[in-house]
Amino acid sequence: MKYKVNFILLFLFGIGFWSCKQNSEPKFAENKLFELAPPRVVIDSTIFKNSTVITAYFEVDGAKIRYTTDGGNVEKSSTIYKGPLEVNETGNYNFKVFHPDYQPSKQISTKVVKINQSISDALIITSPQPHANYKGTGINSLTDLKKGSTQFRNGSYWLGFLSPTTTIQLNLKKELPISKIVLSTLKDHNSWIFSPKSIAVTSNSKHIGDLKLKSPNSAQLTQLEFIEIPLEQGVYSEINLQLTMENIPEWHQGKGTIPFFFIDEILVE
Repeated sequence: MKYKVNFILLFLFGIGFWSCKQNSEPKFAENKLFELAPPRVVIDSTIFKNSTVITAYFEVDGAKIRYTTDGGNVEKSSTIYKGPLEVNETGNYNFKVFHPDYQPSKQISTKVVKINQSISDALIITSPQPHANYKGTGINSLTDLKKGSTQFRNGSYWLGFLSPTTTIQLNLKKELPISKIVLSTLKDHNSWIFSPKSIAVTSNSKHIGDLKLKSPNSAQLTQLEFIEIPLEQGVYSEINLQLTMENIPEWHQGKGTIPFFFIDEILVE
């Protein structure tokens, strides 16, 4: 019996020793488990009159940047980026990096807008006035075609409003054929900057368009957004926008309070 017990202990010790030896060997994750960083995309001018240039960067041997020009998702079969893209029309461009040894990067999306009609001479009135800390270079910075970045504290591009409702009145110098209003805005949930809940558009007290936006269920990536509001096609010399904000959602630390709305440009098409 003694020998039998010793044999069993020796056998169990051997299994434990072998298991420890196996577990002590270093394990290296395969490259396929790692996701590539997204490409860096640089745009000469997001808002342009004639043309702009989009350049993408990613410097890793064997990596290829692929892209789409119609707003569609980038796939392995999408067009390979070979150099700067000269763009002369409004468009949605998406970029993504692929490499045979790694997981693809996250997709980078950007939109460029061509100006067909200038309203730089419009008289603009807002109610309320922009927040004292975010008033751009004055109210006319909404029509100067100068685009702000996600670093909203740098430069004087953004107008920030902190109100349940904000009204923006555009008085044009002459009648223009218009079928769409485009608002160039910023979304930065970490900085308590949200998109409106709804936008209503009138002209001479007549309702000509509206848009409702979905409430976010969680924090989203900080990004520049162009909000497009389709209008009843017509010729207008006065346009009024009423933007309604909803309280910050429950999932955010600022829940129950009014968020900021940031805008740096108004375009008409």
